[in-house]
Amino acid sequence: MALAPLRAEPNHRSEQVSQLLFGETYDWTEAGKDWIRVKCHLDGYTGFLSLHQHTPLTPDQFNNLLAQPSHTAYRLISRLEDLESGVVFPVLRGSTLYASDGAVFKAGCRSFLLHEETLAHRPASTLDRLLDFAFTYLNAPYQWGGRSPFGIDCSGFIQVVFKSEGVTLPRDARDQAVVGAPVPCVAEARPGDLAFLGPQGEAFITHVALVYDEEGGVIHASGQVRVGRLDDTGLFDPLLARYTHFLKKIQRPVAW
Repeated sequence: MALAPLRAEPNHRSEQVSQLLFGETYDWTEAGKDWIRVKCHLDGYTGFLSLHQHTPLTPDQFNNLLAQPSHTAYRLISRLEDLESGVVFPVLRGSTLYASDGAVFKAGCRSFLLHEETLAHRPASTLDRLLDFAFTYLNAPYQWGGRSPFGIDCSGFIQVVFKSEGVTLPRDARDQAVVGAPVPCVAEARPGDLAFLGPQGEAFITHVALVYDEEGGVIHASGQVRVGRLDDTGLFDPLLARYTHFLKKIQRPVAW
């Protein structure tokens, strides 16, 4: 399936805390009648997954899967064909795919053929590819716990964007805020840096934005994935004529 929600408690009414995209793996630590508690391999995040959305792998199957070359899906929707049933189903941007276009890979007992059209030319540099990937999410709606182009939250957006270039970041903004090296002010921020923000007069972090130019331009998920301008106070919304988020710190997670 394209994605599966992770919930805070083992029931469908519970808060969604994150999502697993196709191809992402996990360990399960607790099992109940209809739910398992899982720990994601990407970031160590934990939550409850419905057993109906769980695909078990033996240790050999898991090792064989990871031995295959993988990439992060770039297209909004790619298509996988289950070679046993013949069913073709969608997978979303940000998913982990273990084959190139037209190739077959195995996940457990199932074999899949990837139907992903050849991509248009993408930038050569790692940083330019990362920013290009970020802008493919522009106008994606905000969703608490979301990690897909059809609903994404601020830290999920940042995590999946960095995943596209092989950089693993924690799931939550407060944990992302300790990765890398501090940047003293907006004037010294560079593309690829992360701005961490929160309420006025409070020290805690509730929001994160990706710097995309040297003039304080940022892209972030707030209501939807949007662009904005950052200064040493925070993010100012010209439509609302006020600051919506206040700057707490800037980090450089990767020295590109």
